[in-house]
Amino acid sequence: MTLVLLGILMAAPAPIKLPPLAESTLPNGLRIVVAERHALPLMAARLLLSTGSARDPTGKEGLAQLTGDLLRRGTTQRSAAQIDDTIERVGGLLDVDVARDSTELAVSVPAAQLEVALDVMADVAVRPSFAATEFETVKRRALAELARELDDPAAMADRVAVTEGYGATSPYGHPVRGSQRSVGQIVRDDVVAFHKRGFSPKNAVLFLVGDIRAQDAAKLAATHFGSWSGDAMVALTVPQPLARKRSVVLLDKADASQAQIRIVAPGLTETSPDWESLAVAATVLGGGFTSILVDEVRVNRGLSYNVGCRFHADRDAGLFVFSSFTKNATLRELSDLALKLIAEFRAHGPSDAQLEKAQRYMSGLYPLHLETNEQLAAALADAVVKSLPFERVADFPVRIAAVTAIQARAAALKYLPDNGETIVIVGQGSALEPQLKGLAEITRRPITSVE
Repeated sequence: MTLVLLGILMAAPAPIKLPPLAESTLPNGLRIVVAERHALPLMAARLLLSTGSARDPTGKEGLAQLTGDLLRRGTTQRSAAQIDDTIERVGGLLDVDVARDSTELAVSVPAAQLEVALDVMADVAVRPSFAATEFETVKRRALAELARELDDPAAMADRVAVTEGYGATSPYGHPVRGSQRSVGQIVRDDVVAFHKRGFSPKNAVLFLVGDIRAQDAAKLAATHFGSWSGDAMVALTVPQPLARKRSVVLLDKADASQAQIRIVAPGLTETSPDWESLAVAATVLGGGFTSILVDEVRVNRGLSYNVGCRFHADRDAGLFVFSSFTKNATLRELSDLALKLIAEFRAHGPSDAQLEKAQRYMSGLYPLHLETNEQLAAALADAVVKSLPFERVADFPVRIAAVTAIQARAAALKYLPDNGETIVIVGQGSALEPQLKGLAEITRRPITSVE
């Protein structure tokens, strides 16, 4: 395995050879994308809907997630148990994933069972019953999970970083799962209305990847989704987050034995011409086990076992996020070191050797993320979500290899935070606040403020 991986990492970058893509559109507006892979008798189907948590109404954040959680809990034709039994009987897996810009239903089955799987997928997506008893059960579970998150400092730090980074009034500025307060306000009629608005063939793309011919795939799609109807959604406006004066948000969790830290600042989207340059630079700084942050924070100082940074991109906006944790006593040391390393890297960028190493790492490992039908379907769906051409799925290694040192350094200088970041801390306020004095203006709130 080591020799195989070494060979991958040292191979000259080239576009990934993907199967030809066949596209068509049903009369009702459903777009179909087919990738034929006949090596194994397996199929992956993925239904992408361009509606997610960014469409949550104000005060009812978490509605998209709750709707997604309810899809498998019964339709007008099948009970929840029948859905599970049917999928299991054909050796399949059915998942529903909700993100800020999308809701996706994914099923993987032996190719001979694709028609059964599509019948269930269409039933779940188009004809959910949202039974009152199921709604109350799923809502209670969601509230219980959100309550448990209050005891997870890492989860709380991630939640607050999203809100502080995007801004509380942004469609992206709340956790996908919402909060106890907002989910508690959701009623069944909200779910029904959300589904009616967003679950339409005009807002959807069906991906079929695996052992099937394109013409057969189109016929199956027409059979199971052809009667689906609905209107396209109005475009959503998401403001770009703005850099602000450095600030500290301290979430007080009195029983925490460690401190979680996030440093968040505005980022960019993958449609930006600077994306590849910044992705390589960020990998040098904080991606993987040989990054600058790992070397300095973990190896040389022993301040944390886990440290890194990345630029996260949604469709219309993105964030820079540094993430780590440490003992209460070493929080200021870690925060000062992190800010110092970010500032130094912003000023100087990667060396030629660091750049080349990161490029080999990124382009070499990339093919491993497209090996299965499910992975390819997910990658194609991600391209649609982010308004990217499918060619970018194949040519990623080439684009990464083409980044020059000048471009990477310019991207680091342009996009890494420069005293405009928000530092989110979750931990024992009485032990941590004295350490943070002089770093920036501190806003201290109880952990219950994010209920």
